Amino acid sequence: VLTSVSLVGIVFTQLYWVRKSLDLKSEQFDNSVRIAMKSVLNQLMDIKNDSVFKENLLLIMCRKSKLDVTDIIQPGLLDSLLLEELTCMELNENFNYGLYNRLNGRFVAGRYAGAEQQLLDSPFQFSVASLYKPGDYFLSIYFSGKTGFVLRQMEVWLLFSILFLVVLIISFIWVAF
Repeated sequence: VLTSVSLVGIVFTQLYWVRKSLDLKSEQFDNSVRIAMKSVLNQLMDIKNDSVFKENLLLIMCRKSKLDVTDIIQPGLLDSLLLEELTCMELNENFNYGLYNRLNGRFVAGRYAGAEQQLLDSPFQFSVASLYKPGDYFLSIYFSGKTGFVLRQMEVWLLFSILFLVVLIISFIWVAF
């Protein structure tokens, strides 16, 4: 009986630590996304403050009465910066992103087709108010395969945990009977 209680305790302890490891890996993923997004926004800020960029904006302002957010945050540049940063952080999984107006939910740039609601609900939302006023625009990113990505990062340890637990249980049954 005491051995059975010990075995159950070992199994639950192992399950607890596997769950904690998965939570930690998920948190690391989230932090990496935040770092990558903030890096993209910082690079966009540096570009906005560049004298050549400012001259180009003046030329655009001569043709338009008001600048759009996509004049400041150019979609092609945003796309390449995001890909570069996410690749650097080894997060180039299946993702969608969008630059949208929070007041009306309208997307103005990004890869958002079919993922609009997920992007609006995403925990990864960053204001671009430092780049474009008024501050109603947000950059959002959503990873549809986050769980799979986290599990793949831990697959070796998960397999070893399962293997050792199975060996332990089989050994217990073998000895007990």
